[in-house]
Amino acid sequence: MKALLLNDTRCEDHIGCELVVGNIYRLCQSVEISIIATVLISDKNPLSVVEKYCGDIDLLLLNGEGTMHDDAAKALKYMDALKCAKRRGVKCVLMNTVWQNNRKLNEYLGYCDLIFCRESLSAAEIKSLGFEARVVPDMTFATKEQSLATAEKKNKLLIIDSVNRGVTKKLRNLAFKLRVPYLPMNSRSLHKERSNPFRFLLHLLLTGGLIKDPIKETLPLIASSEAVISGRFHGVCLSMLYGVPVISLSSNTHKLEGLFSDIGIPLTELVGASEVGNLALLKMRLERGKGYGPLISEYKSEAKVKINEMFRDISALV
Repeated sequence: MKALLLNDTRCEDHIGCELVVGNIYRLCQSVEISIIATVLISDKNPLSVVEKYCGDIDLLLLNGEGTMHDDAAKALKYMDALKCAKRRGVKCVLMNTVWQNNRKLNEYLGYCDLIFCRESLSAAEIKSLGFEARVVPDMTFATKEQSLATAEKKNKLLIIDSVNRGVTKKLRNLAFKLRVPYLPMNSRSLHKERSNPFRFLLHLLLTGGLIKDPIKETLPLIASSEAVISGRFHGVCLSMLYGVPVISLSSNTHKLEGLFSDIGIPLTELVGASEVGNLALLKMRLERGKGYGPLISEYKSEAKVKINEMFRDISALV
């Protein structure tokens, strides 16, 4: 069976995206699905690529990740491309997705043969519109165990940036105040750090050297930390994969609220932007967070089962 993957995010130089797409490839192969081409997130005309391959594929996989919210222009382009494939007889799957605050995008849901959301809040929005959607955890949770080897704990705390610039500034200042490593999650945010001499120097001071390759350096930094504060969804997921206690900040969608709800962690454990500088609160949240280890372990085990089931069901479409 031949497939086209829409929204290949690996060009972001972001370890979470790298793991997501790598796991999609690996698990497709396990059920005899061959991805013959991908449409990069940087591609400005995904419809033209889909039109090119429609005659050669049986299946189109749309990797929704954090794109499918607020009727985003990129999301609308992806759904136009999916609609084109569906009308040409190609089976279409929306997977690994968030879904929130959409109106125009809702009109495309009927073109999807299967829909898989990363968390229950997104699935609930889709179900409220009369469509079926299953909850299957983010594809980072399919990462092979050998990629998650434990490491010597060198850092008391690691702070990861946010998609929100204002929150990122607060997190960076907190890292400076506490003299702990600070990690911009991908190459674009890292470039912004380099473009400002003060930030560049700050990064050097905090990490003991500039991170040159987020793909290679992010996992070792997380694995060697005793705790993490993260403004990034994948920063939270990767911390959980390594069993590292993590303090999570609300993001630009309900993806973290959904993740916490599905695990069984109270939403009050999420930290708001105004609370970033409250050290007593952060310390209390971190101590409480250690108690959710068993719930997170159970979630991770179930995630692998659900992800494998998802790929078997996708394979059965054709």
